[in-house]
Amino acid sequence: MRHRRGRLVVVLATAQVQPLATGEIHACPKAEVFRLAGDGRIAEFRDYYDTATALARCCAAPPGGG
Repeated sequence: MRHRRGRLVVVLATAQVQPLATGEIHACPKAEVFRLAGDGRIAEFRDYYDTATALARCCAAPPGGG
């Protein structure tokens, strides 16, 4: 990844989503990218989700097809 001055920190994590329609908890992979300024403060933050997985799990029809 190209960036201006500063260091990059990448965090690989798992987010949990709970659709109201089903109440089930699902795990969705994600990555967070931080660019640190020269003084160590966060200068930029980006959050990336596996949107296909998140949408498939959150937007699935509730049991009974309703």
